[in-house]
Amino acid sequence: MRQFLVAAALCAAAVAWLAWSAPEWLETARNPSRPTVASLERNIAGLERQVATMEQTAARYAKWRTCVCWVPANEVGDADNRFGYLFGDEGAEPGYRPAIAVDRGEWDDPDYEFLAFAGRDRPFTDRECEGEPGEGVD
Repeated sequence: MRQFLVAAALCAAAVAWLAWSAPEWLETARNPSRPTVASLERNIAGLERQVATMEQTAARYAKWRTCVCWVPANEVGDADNRFGYLFGDEGAEPGYRPAIAVDRGEWDDPDYEFLAFAGRDRPFTDRECEGEPGEGVD
């Protein structure tokens, strides 16, 4: 009789454990695409690699950006060749052509703005860049 009671108690414990864990098993059976811990860990590792790559790219851009400055430029001349820069091949009669020139005016309203390395500044060298990024014409 004692063995029967022990067996009954073990069966009751097994049924209780199955009742407790059955919802999780049933959910996994109904939704096989449910992520597992291993798949979530792989996804997180992939995201961490992407973040590391993005941080490296952002750091390289920030270093490059400190070495450039804005160069304001204007188009000078007209398409009808009535004024502008004197241009002509050797032996030919020179004429006027439009061209782009650095804007040294006080109006602070250039037609174009180009990026250039300031002085001897170059990114990714031993030498630090001296320019402040974004300084110049707005």
